[in-house]
Amino acid sequence: RNVADVASVSSYTVSGFTLVSGYELLFLNGTVVNDQDYDIIGQDITNFPSVATGDLQIIQWTPNNLS
Repeated sequence: RNVADVASVSSYTVSGFTLVSGYELLFLNGTVVNDQDYDIIGQDITNFPSVATGDLQIIQWTPNNLS
């Protein structure tokens, strides 16, 4: 689980961990951000549906044992 405070952003670059697309769940101010409402390109989360402000939480799990 990783937490960031964001203020008026349309994209966010994660740091301190590696973002693996498809193995994440985002919350903004306690509300789930639907995976159709953002894109992940490398370490960047882009194209939020509106300007994001508040508490961004990224919960990520590992892709192990998923053949």
